[in-house]
Amino acid sequence: MGYCDNKTNILDTSEFHAFALHCLGCISLPVYVFGTYCILFRTPMTMRSVQWTLFNFHIWSCSLDVGISFLTTPYVFFPALAGYPLGLLKNVGVGTAEQALLIVAMMGITFASILGIFESRLRILIFSNNFWHSVRVPWLLVNYLMGALFFVPSYLTVPEQKTAVVDLSKFAECIPSYTHIELVFVLSVRTALLLRSGACTLFPIAFQITVVTLLTGRIIRQRGKRMSEATASLQRTFQSALLAQVCLNSQNKSKRAVLSFSSPYSSYSSLSPTASGFCITTRQSTTFV
Repeated sequence: MGYCDNKTNILDTSEFHAFALHCLGCISLPVYVFGTYCILFRTPMTMRSVQWTLFNFHIWSCSLDVGISFLTTPYVFFPALAGYPLGLLKNVGVGTAEQALLIVAMMGITFASILGIFESRLRILIFSNNFWHSVRVPWLLVNYLMGALFFVPSYLTVPEQKTAVVDLSKFAECIPSYTHIELVFVLSVRTALLLRSGACTLFPIAFQITVVTLLTGRIIRQRGKRMSEATASLQRTFQSALLAQVCLNSQNKSKRAVLSFSSPYSSYSSLSPTASGFCITTRQSTTFV
C-alpha cells in the first residue's frame, strides 16, 4: 500500500485537524463553565426537578468534548476503523484501542443521559406511580451500561496489526501522502461488528427516548386544561426546547456519519470529511445549555 499521487490540502492534514480540534476545545471551555453556572445557580424553580439530569448530561457532554479535543484528538480512516491519536493520552502512553474505547463509551453514556432528562420530565408528571419509582434506577442503570459497553466487542477483537494492515491494503490501494502510515492503528477493517452492536444497544435507547417523549407530551396535553395558562405554556416550551436540541444533536451526528462512511471503499483518497465530522461532533456538544 503506497502513497497516492495527489495534491496535499492543508485542511486534510492531521496537523490542521489537531489544531482545529484544539481551537474548538479552547472556545468551548468558557461556554461549558458558563453552562455549569447557569444549571447550578440559574435554573428556574419550575425546572428544578430536571436540574441534576441536565447537569449530568452537561458534564458528560463536556467530558466528551474534552476527550475528543484534547485527550485523544483522533484522526480516523473510514470506512475501516483505523487511524491514530494526536492528543495528550498518546503522550502518556495510553494505547490507541483504549483511547477509542474511552471515547466511544463516553459517546454512548452521553446519549443515554438524554434519556435521563426526558425520564425526569415524565417522573414529575407521574409522581404518584410508586412502581415506576421503584424500577427507574435499575432501568436507567441498564441503559447507561448499554451505552458504555457497546464498543467492547470491537475492542476485544482488535486484529493483529501486521495482518490488519495487509487486509487494509485490499481496501485502499493507496493513502494520501500527508498521512503518517507508520502511526496507523487498525481497530477493525470491517465495521459490521460495530454496527451490529451499536444497533442492538443505541437503537433501543433511541426508541425509549421517543416513547418517553411522546408519553410526556400526551400527559401535558391531557393536564393542560387543569393547569394555569402560564404553567402549561412553560411546560410546552421546555418540552419543545428539549426536543429541538435532541433533533439538532441527531442531525449533526447523522451528517458526521454520512460524511464519514461516504469514503469510497476502494481508496482513502480524502480524509477531510472524517476530520470535518469530528469537528462537527465537538462543536455541536456546546449547543446544549
